[in-house]
Amino acid sequence: DVYVNLPVGEFGGKQKAYFTGAVKDLSAGGGTATYDAVLEGLRLLLEAKQTLPNAKLMLFVLSDGVQNRGYSLEQIVPVAQGLGIPIHTIGYGSGADMTGLSALSNVNEASSTKADESNVVYNLRNIFNSQI
Repeated sequence: DVYVNLPVGEFGGKQKAYFTGAVKDLSAGGGTATYDAVLEGLRLLLEAKQTLPNAKLMLFVLSDGVQNRGYSLEQIVPVAQGLGIPIHTIGYGSGADMTGLSALSNVNEASSTKADESNVVYNLRNIFNSQI
C-alpha cells in the first residue's frame, strides 16, 4: 500500500514545517513499493496542478530500503519521462538501493543523495534550496 503522509501543497513556510515533521515521523515497516509510491506522487502532483497551474512540479522520494514490491523501475520510466517532472531521490539508511534511486532521478535530471538520521533534514533542505 502507498500511504500519503503529507498532502501536496504549495511549498511555503507552513508546508516546509509540515514536511520536516512528516519526515521525522517516518518509520520503516517492511515491504517497499517505491515505484508504486512514485506513480501515486506523480498523480497527486498532476491533480494539484489543476488548482495551482503555475506551480513548478517536483517529486521527492525518500526510501529506506530496496524496492521489493509492486511496479519496477522499467515499468514507470516511460510515465516519468512523458510527464517530465523531476524526481529527487534520497536513499535513507545503509540498506538503501542507490542504484535504483539514482536511475529514477536521472530520468528527468534530478538529484539523488544518500542520508541517515543525522543528516536527512540537512540533505532535504539543500535540495529544496537549490530547486526553489
